[in-house]
Amino acid sequence: MPTRTAELQYLRRILAANRDRFLHESGSDHSHEQYFYKYNDDSIFLAQVEVSGAFKGEHWKSLTCVVGIYYHQFPGYGKPRLDPGGRPIPTYRQARLTIGFERTLDQSSITSSLSNPILQYDRYIWHVLEDESNLAEVLHDMAVGLREVGYPTAARPAFSRAHMLEKERR
Repeated sequence: MPTRTAELQYLRRILAANRDRFLHESGSDHSHEQYFYKYNDDSIFLAQVEVSGAFKGEHWKSLTCVVGIYYHQFPGYGKPRLDPGGRPIPTYRQARLTIGFERTLDQSSITSSLSNPILQYDRYIWHVLEDESNLAEVLHDMAVGLREVGYPTAARPAFSRAHMLEKERR
């Protein structure tokens, strides 16, 4: 099993090589490290791509992605740092909500052979083969899912800043 350092090096390498395509396919406005951002009037949607570690076992190169919502001028959660271009780049710790979304890519040929039964049914993990031969299709499915499900879910009125402030007052 690789170290956390090896996982981060792998993640940085694959995201650097595929950043422009992922930005375009996901509809994101900007990226920084493993985060992809979509800027809105009263919030920032941030998608965090991570190595799943596949429960510290098989397919350690597999990926996960969650969408967080950072609200401008919301009580608590701190002020995000700025990137060199002056854009706020919040992290998942500054997100008020996080939302998962499932892969649509059929990976049954991979998951059926896994020894961990939990991993066989977990649709929040995109399995990347050891030789990375399926990395392009994994990242494409994740980007499309982010554009078609992740960001639209975060944009629902129930998750608006006004709605969240109203909930805070109760």
